Amino acid sequence: MGELRNAALGLFILTGIKLISIFYLNLLDLDHPLFLFGPSEESNESDFKPNVPRIELDYKRCADLHNQIVEIGWKGYHPEADPSTRNLTTWWVYYGEEAQNISGRLTPSLIEFLKLAQMPEDSLSFTYHLDGLSHPSQMWYGLEDMDDEFSAVVLYSANEGSHRMGLVFNHEHNLAAFAPSIFDYPIDSQLTYPLETALMMYLSMINVGKIASLPEPEYEDQPCFGPWVLRPFSDFDIKIAVEEFASLVDAIVGKIPSEARGSLTFEYLNSDTKNPLIDNVTLEYLQMEPSFLRSFLSLAPKPPFTYIAPGLTLPTPSSLTSLLYSLPLPDWFSEQKYNPADLPLLLFPSNKTVSAPPNTTLDGSPLYGYTKTTLNNVTAGLYLVSQSRSMFESFANGVKLITPFPLGSNGWVRKADWSFVGDEWHVVYNYTELYQMGTNSFVNGHAILLHQVLRSWRAMVEDGVWEVDGDGVKGGMEMWKMADTEEGWWRFKMDAALW
Repeated sequence: MGELRNAALGLFILTGIKLISIFYLNLLDLDHPLFLFGPSEESNESDFKPNVPRIELDYKRCADLHNQIVEIGWKGYHPEADPSTRNLTTWWVYYGEEAQNISGRLTPSLIEFLKLAQMPEDSLSFTYHLDGLSHPSQMWYGLEDMDDEFSAVVLYSANEGSHRMGLVFNHEHNLAAFAPSIFDYPIDSQLTYPLETALMMYLSMINVGKIASLPEPEYEDQPCFGPWVLRPFSDFDIKIAVEEFASLVDAIVGKIPSEARGSLTFEYLNSDTKNPLIDNVTLEYLQMEPSFLRSFLSLAPKPPFTYIAPGLTLPTPSSLTSLLYSLPLPDWFSEQKYNPADLPLLLFPSNKTVSAPPNTTLDGSPLYGYTKTTLNNVTAGLYLVSQSRSMFESFANGVKLITPFPLGSNGWVRKADWSFVGDEWHVVYNYTELYQMGTNSFVNGHAILLHQVLRSWRAMVEDGVWEVDGDGVKGGMEMWKMADTEEGWWRFKMDAALW
């Protein structure tokens, strides 16, 4: 039975990887901000197939993408400067004899890329996550100890951390992945992609406003590696989350049986203008600062039912007020005088609490970001990682589903990178990792994004996996156990995260 199960799981994984590439190909729309790579750039299906070796590096395409990012960074830092004054020195020219000395360890196509790839001026970073193309002496840092110095190079150095590595490029397979430090390499579960895919993803972060190049006076208190600042959310994040929520609500309303449709349902269907989840008067009363949360609550339509997913209810003015004024502030949080708005917020609550194993204190850091907290008796549900800007999460639209029971004991539930959820040494992860990314191919890890979860829920409704009645999605929290079954695990596995 074990061999059959492993064979079946392997088939599911191979099929899933193909579906991921199809998913991303379907999004390749020049009008879609996530895939605006540049006026001369076109993408194809093979760019989004993980772990598929390339015969050769497309050095011209990669250099063009690289140089676009360098130019955007320079223009943002020097908004008043004449573009014709920009220094176009390439890596190969910049390092001269040092570059020549290592040429024997580089492939011909990689050398051609380095001869075309420009160096940022003024000691500016290449992107927020990458300092830039590695110094010749650093190209094999950390790889010697892994016996990978003959097959890979640290092509771009990471911007932060100790024992830094960065974007590692395997020139035998012409694939790349992000390993910020030697402690993150190698990662068996990590998905690797062509170098141009990595560069396109960094460009897409610019195009949707996740990172921005700014002159130094405008950095303010934003996380920054000049000229790049990392924003907790963008207008695009709000737009896509609201759109996905509205689509989910429409899918649920469409499944409500005619005999179960009340006046609220008919009013919703016949109204051109929908009321928001939480009105602005309430948000003002709660003194909620401008944030992804506030924007989402004020723009997302108010559904004519109670349950948005199995066992999960919608926020109401009274429940939101109660949550904000009864936050479980950890002692360390108060002692350090941190902003309570950094704490996660229960967006879609359940009526269940986390039930820990006997004599076990569940570490609360996967939710709160700090070890001196616990998940014991915490209300289960979908949490937004931060009400505004979290010191622990770089994506304010990130979410975590906390289940009242552990998942993973059956060995089926998977994270986006195909790794298993939970382990025997960190029991808490069995309560917190459903829907999560695992490792990320091109940036530091972060929580899964709200719109991705809402999109997954919509598929569950549209496919009839979740049943619907007049109160919304039927079933209680027990429905989430389907994620750890042979029949249903794949429905809960998210698409691989590229950033």
